[in-house]
Amino acid sequence: MASINKIRDTFSPGQSEYNLPEKMPAYAVLKNKPGSFELIEVPIPKVSYDEALICVMASGLNFNTIWTIDSTPISSFNFLKRLKIVSNSNENHDQIYHIPGSDASGFIVKLGNNDTSWKIGDEVVINCNWHRNNDPLVFQDSLLSKEQKIWGYETNYGSLAAFALVKIHQIMKKPSHLTWFEAASYSLVLSTAYRMLISKNGANIRLGDRILIWGGTGGLGLSGIQLSKYAGCIPMPVVSSREKGLFLESVNQKIYIDRKKEKLNFFANGKHDQTIWKKLQNIIIQKFGTKPNVVFEHPGKDTMAASIYVLEKGGKVVTCAATTGYEISYDNRFLWMESKSIIGCHFANPMECFETNKLILEKKINPFISSVYDFEKAPLAIDKFRKNEGFGKVVVGILAETSNNKINKSHNLFQKVHINV
Repeated sequence: MASINKIRDTFSPGQSEYNLPEKMPAYAVLKNKPGSFELIEVPIPKVSYDEALICVMASGLNFNTIWTIDSTPISSFNFLKRLKIVSNSNENHDQIYHIPGSDASGFIVKLGNNDTSWKIGDEVVINCNWHRNNDPLVFQDSLLSKEQKIWGYETNYGSLAAFALVKIHQIMKKPSHLTWFEAASYSLVLSTAYRMLISKNGANIRLGDRILIWGGTGGLGLSGIQLSKYAGCIPMPVVSSREKGLFLESVNQKIYIDRKKEKLNFFANGKHDQTIWKKLQNIIIQKFGTKPNVVFEHPGKDTMAASIYVLEKGGKVVTCAATTGYEISYDNRFLWMESKSIIGCHFANPMECFETNKLILEKKINPFISSVYDFEKAPLAIDKFRKNEGFGKVVVGILAETSNNKINKSHNLFQKVHINV
């Protein structure tokens, strides 16, 4: 098998030319082995005119990798089979293996089109909005295009490998003040939160808005808290334990709701318990003095009905996921009779990603990681992420080794970082 150590010794950023190996090590889900996540050796993918090959230094984990491994709600191989790429063969993505991973930091080793503002050796961060440039809708909002995909979930050759295949439009400048690990942690969750809260395509929040934020210590939740504060709004985070609440206190978010302490279980015997919706609303008013006019929603089945109920009249629920289940029910009276709305957001378009990255480049928003694992321990990182044990993002070092590339805590908002060597 191609050695990750040999690639580490051979490849470094800043060169003007690279001699690529024929094969690379990668973690992949195997088509004939559902539930697998195995280290395999695969050929380096072909690079089309609108694509780039990235040498991956670090990869941030996201929930869509869990969906890929579990084939939930459907097998991601269905996406790869249907994928059609301009000036590239379908077989490039439609393989018997799927390399997941939708966040990456690294450097460019090959460009399919040299007529760009990028050059070989540039240090970059990747956003996961994959689309075809010949669809006119991308100039309005690429997420409306029928050919829009999430890289590393609906496409192959994601970030959990020595090299990743991306569209050139996915490339963004790596912030020089961040380590490789930190740079790999923020793009998916922060760009999603930006579209959900800041963008006109989402809630388009304004000064003074009150925002209920589920999962306040996760990657999305911490993004939502930071963006809310940056916009002059009031975050109302919800966490699932005292430990997570103490973490928020340590990063200067003093007021929050502890679901466990308050016994906020929204279902009884498999049915909605509306008394708990009312209890949550009373707790929100007691702690924050008012109802939210925006809810930052992503758990889905467990929380959506309560989210709609507690909203102020005319408020907005903005949702990007359904990590507790996508078959959702709620009492529609509390939506239509109170003029509330639900807005769906699926990652972010290139301009929203650019604006998000600009906030990081200008040090207005900070990255948020809880633990880093070496390449060889990627399966343990998956287990950690699946169990929701940390605060912020879990990151896997690919070419970047945890032993000699520690977290730069001087600028990291969240100080308690665990390195798994």
